[in-house]
Amino acid sequence: MYKKLLYFFIPIIALFFLFSGKANAQYAYWGFKGGIQANKITGLSFDSRMTPGFNIGIFGNFILSEKFALQHELLFTQRGFGGTTKDSIDVQGKLPYIELPWCLYYNVNRAFHLQFGIQPGMYMFFKQPQRDSSEFSKYNVNPIDLAGILGAGVILDNNMLFGVRLTASVGQTFNTTEFGGRNVTLQAYVGYAVNRKVKKRKKKK
Repeated sequence: MYKKLLYFFIPIIALFFLFSGKANAQYAYWGFKGGIQANKITGLSFDSRMTPGFNIGIFGNFILSEKFALQHELLFTQRGFGGTTKDSIDVQGKLPYIELPWCLYYNVNRAFHLQFGIQPGMYMFFKQPQRDSSEFSKYNVNPIDLAGILGAGVILDNNMLFGVRLTASVGQTFNTTEFGGRNVTLQAYVGYAVNRKVKKRKKKK
């Protein structure tokens, strides 16, 4: 399983740095970000509850034009799950992931932007499977996750940034005989752009 994960992520990471290198010849900036999030696994045969988590990482933003930019990120996130199965078994757990969001940014104006993208992710809990009273456990999570991204944010002239983002997985969370559900995560984050160039505002005559 571990070799398959490496084969999956090495090309993605290589492309990340390849695009980074090419974009630096034009104009790019980098920074760090982090925040809180709430995760829910939808589509299960029982009602799962919303659980809290966090996200932290780095990003590179590559300017394409006045209106468009590409942002690549490397994040560590902690999702979670909880609920009571139809067999009256209480299930809960933390789900750590390494995520590589790729977003297209559309700048509505100087500060406000919209985000659209995809997010490959890798589940980071690698302990050997153990016997559990339910299939819905941290030992039975699919190792690869792919999600779509929709979000919005603001970046200020002091290079502080704030945003919200919704991600929804396209694959199943749990490797179960019945439908394994899908991760849906709502994030709120703050960050700082380290080397972003800020254009001076034109003074009104």
